[in-house]
Amino acid sequence: NVVTAHQGKALYFSRAPIPHARDHVRDNPPFASLHLGVYIFRRRTLNRFASLPSGELEETEKLEQLRALEHGIPIHVWETNHASLRIDTQEDLERANASWDELMAGQVHD
Repeated sequence: NVVTAHQGKALYFSRAPIPHARDHVRDNPPFASLHLGVYIFRRRTLNRFASLPSGELEETEKLEQLRALEHGIPIHVWETNHASLRIDTQEDLERANASWDELMAGQVHD
């Protein structure tokens, strides 16, 4: 899950539903989205990111993109209508691998 500011700047990523509606429960808050992560770095930024220590947010959520946010590296997000698989558990990974295998079995290779 991701919450963004104006113009697509990521504010926070979480495995939990965010943001939390304190006064009322909404099934689909208009400002929260699921994310499909494809990260593109300039070489210098990637080297910096790789050398940074993980912070408390990353350690708590187990989401490496929080390391970037904690250290001031912005992440910009774009909306897409592309459907994707959620992979949060070993079972999710096994289902995704099975789907991939089925997809590849239908491909014609020269």
